[in-house]
Amino acid sequence: MTQSYAVETFDHIFNEEGEALAGDVDQETHVMRLASHHHHDEVVETYLHEVLHVLLHKANYGSIQMGESPNEDIVNSLSPILLAFIRENPAVIRYLRKGFA
Repeated sequence: MTQSYAVETFDHIFNEEGEALAGDVDQETHVMRLASHHHHDEVVETYLHEVLHVLLHKANYGSIQMGESPNEDIVNSLSPILLAFIRENPAVIRYLRKGFA
């Protein structure tokens, strides 16, 4: 990924309709927002959730309708599973990073 995203934290964040959100990402401005009032584990999962949105967007799958909003169902399904995998298999991350250090 050549484009970096800024990550901003706020006590609370809301969408355009005024609904509270755990996080969101603006693909045009490359800004990810996270609500920091949640438990740390929830913020971490939200961060991974938003990263998955970015990755799907970069892979040109950002607009696939799979629920209420583009790719939301697949991201909701993948983020907790991927986070559990990463936490339970730290050697995988070391293996994937090998050669990049």
